[in-house]
Amino acid sequence: MSANIRFTPDEQIFKCHLAPDLFKAIDNGWGRQGWTTMLLEPASDADIVAALTMAHAHATGRRR
Repeated sequence: MSANIRFTPDEQIFKCHLAPDLFKAIDNGWGRQGWTTMLLEPASDADIVAALTMAHAHATGRRR
């Protein structure tokens, strides 16, 4: 199971290098905009919460 999440391009690069077993850049124009596939099975609850929190901050314009 997976989920597609939008990060900034810099965040995407960081996440994909930090945890390549969890994050993969989508291989097209959407991916170049920061859209990233997160594999949910190997992810911990904390990994999922952190990724969704980051994506939500972008969607709402709020940064923490």
